[in-house]
Amino acid sequence: MAKKRFVEVYSQGATNVEKIIVDTQTGVNYLLGSSTLTAGCGMCVLVDRDGKPVVTPMEGEEKVWKFAEEAGYEPLENRCIIVKYAPANLSDQIASFFNGEFYVLQLCKSEMILLPFDPMWTGLRKDVSLVLPYGEIQSVEVSD
Repeated sequence: MAKKRFVEVYSQGATNVEKIIVDTQTGVNYLLGSSTLTAGCGMCVLVDRDGKPVVTPMEGEEKVWKFAEEAGYEPLENRCIIVKYAPANLSDQIASFFNGEFYVLQLCKSEMILLPFDPMWTGLRKDVSLVLPYGEIQSVEVSD
């Protein structure tokens, strides 16, 4: 059976119902409220005291934080993405489809780090990680 996109993580009340539902793909938390479930309900993004959306860390992200901390870095919560090198041509594109090389770009307190990993999460190889201290970054450009 496929993994559910939305899961209920909290519920209270029998007639006046409040539930917290988590999007398993993004980690975003939603609040569902109803005075009676048969009369309709309302749903909104759950926010913290600063008005920012509450995001539940996904299982893989927690492993990334652990690896980064073990390597001596201070990872920032909810500040990582999975990246893969862009192939230069069609041959490289075909080859890269099969090699499965993925990396995690993790923002930390003082630097950005690139961590290689495999689907089995066997460990972090610190010797091949790329470390970019924020003070050394002069500019950033994003292109298609």
